[in-house]
Amino acid sequence: MEKYEIKSEICVYQDNELSTEDRELVEAAKQATQQSYSPYSKFQVGAALRLTDGSIVTGSNQENAS
Repeated sequence: MEKYEIKSEICVYQDNELSTEDRELVEAAKQATQQSYSPYSKFQVGAALRLTDGSIVTGSNQENAS
């Protein structure tokens, strides 16, 4: 067995510290949570990313019983 150690550093920002573009992505991700179907975990997840052409793509978790 090989063991690996993974270290990560995160930055936590307040809304007023984000750029307008980043705030737009956060808002799109929040709105995407409304499309989440999570009857089992009760944990709604939304995500948003910006493509190189500037358009925003969103997604959310969709659970099923299978």
